[in-house]
Amino acid sequence: MAKNLSRQKKLDTRIDFTPMVDMNMLLITFFMFCTTMLKPQTLQIALPFHDDKQQ
Repeated sequence: MAKNLSRQKKLDTRIDFTPMVDMNMLLITFFMFCTTMLKPQTLQIALPFHDDKQQ
């Protein structure tokens, strides 16, 4: 009986990460739909035109 009293029961605590994964997916989709996609602004460069008739 002394052996039974000396043992302590360990509580098995488990954390379920399923709601956190769902929340992350919702946040990712929210930010993807709410952000504005802008075209990158570049400078227009006038490149020289190669003409075979001039040579």
